[in-house]
Amino acid sequence: MASDSSSRRALALVAIVVGLVLGAIHQPKLGGEFVNWDDSRFLSDNPLFAAGGWTYVSAALTQVQFEAYQPLHLLSYLPDRYLWQDWATGFRLINLALFTASAVLLFSLLRRRASLMAAAAATLLFVCHPLCVEPVAWITSRKDLLSLLLMLIAFRIEDDEEPTTKRHIIAVMIFAAAMLTKTATMSFPLVLAAWLVVVHQRSWAAALRRSAPFLAIAIAAGLGTT
Repeated sequence: MASDSSSRRALALVAIVVGLVLGAIHQPKLGGEFVNWDDSRFLSDNPLFAAGGWTYVSAALTQVQFEAYQPLHLLSYLPDRYLWQDWATGFRLINLALFTASAVLLFSLLRRRASLMAAAAATLLFVCHPLCVEPVAWITSRKDLLSLLLMLIAFRIEDDEEPTTKRHIIAVMIFAAAMLTKTATMSFPLVLAAWLVVVHQRSWAAALRRSAPFLAIAIAAGLGTT
């Protein structure tokens, strides 16, 4: 019982530290306006976004916009459209919420394989890395945050020793959603296969069989963008 209490206190301390670090890093960047690099053409100067409603939804689902087909990325701005269309800070707050959820999922995944302190250190390194800090402040880099969150959810499911068929199908569907957010997530099947080999001690043949549905989706999406 005492050990469980100590673990809960340590976990709460880690959560507080990570939260304080997130706040310290991102609070200065939450203010300000939309930036000229993509924020204007995606949002503030986009007539489809200004129109909202079915016009925006239909265009997101049926049109290649901004040199890519990323419908879920575009649809993710609908809550902002109706809550705070012209308030850039609101967009960044949603970005921060997505990033925080990813940090929690990453910590949960690492905690299954490492000590509390090791998992906390790796999570802190993740939240402090410049490549992870930038997408919160840059509103239209939400595709990076959303695709990351979806990939981590799928990865967390596949980290089970033997996920049920239902859970495996759910993971595949979540990965497909990530591909509709940003096609760079096509690296996921190879990362998953390597994880299964190194961490779960599976053979490469077994790991590739497990990754095959994800790889099929990645190849199909890649061919569709050529």
